[in-house]
Amino acid sequence: MTIYVAGTAGGGIDLYARLVGRHIGRHIPGKPTVTVQLMPGAGGIRAANYLAEQAPRDGTAMTTFASGPILEPLIGARNPGYDMSSFTWIGAITKDIGLCISWGPTPFKTIDDVKKQQMVVAGTGAGSETDTWPIVLNDVLGTKFKLVTGYVGSQETILAIERGEAHGRCVFSLSALKIAKPDWLRDKKINVLVLTALEKSAEFPGAPAVVDLVAKQEDRQLLELVTALHQARRSADFIGICAKSCSPNPAVESIWRAALPRPRPARCRVRACPTSSPVNAIADRASDGKRGCDPGTSTCRTRQASS
Repeated sequence: MTIYVAGTAGGGIDLYARLVGRHIGRHIPGKPTVTVQLMPGAGGIRAANYLAEQAPRDGTAMTTFASGPILEPLIGARNPGYDMSSFTWIGAITKDIGLCISWGPTPFKTIDDVKKQQMVVAGTGAGSETDTWPIVLNDVLGTKFKLVTGYVGSQETILAIERGEAHGRCVFSLSALKIAKPDWLRDKKINVLVLTALEKSAEFPGAPAVVDLVAKQEDRQLLELVTALHQARRSADFIGICAKSCSPNPAVESIWRAALPRPRPARCRVRACPTSSPVNAIADRASDGKRGCDPGTSTCRTRQASS
């Protein structure tokens, strides 16, 4: 079994994947050897494409990435080359929020400061959250983020910030930051400008939630959609390949049981049906219909969104 990491060595996603890879094999029938393989590029889109086009479809290939590749098919200007309905969502291991941060000595102490002068932020490639959020915030809040993208992964953006190549990053998952650079928070080396979250956090009482900064309903709906994708996935999604039919998938069932050992309710049974994925359920909110599995039966259906 292989877990592909849509990031570079030492980043939060990589460390979570290695933690899971160390233990999950013993809980799967046959106790397979689990290998973790790095596959950075395009903010996770490269790994998503590999999973869709080349990886084995027998439950032995998983990848872990941030929510950028999930969002890209919805808002991207180009076809990313994959369909999220061909994946099965396995699970995630932490609840998470996103932080828009600046390096401590910079003049950017609050989000209002970014409305007054240009702030350079580091990005990891088209389709990643680090590239999406600055554009969204510039549009709805009137901020002046300047995105410098193309950094291979989180570790490279960290070095860019510490060296002064960039003023900060927007966003950085809190759980990933705690693993990759715990001293940034502990020693107050950074400023938290805004939270990409649906509500404020007691951990950062001075930082507003992004949804509270807009007045227009359409702006709030956009922010809620992008934020919901981030919070629904938690930190480090584990996504696996499944068949495109709606028949049960034993391989995925065994992986899910290993990841989430508690019995799952019928409405959340793991099936190879694309509509059973919480990720796709969120994505469907942006379309005219909502797809899902019938509670209690787990049969695939399409239900019309209420007007």
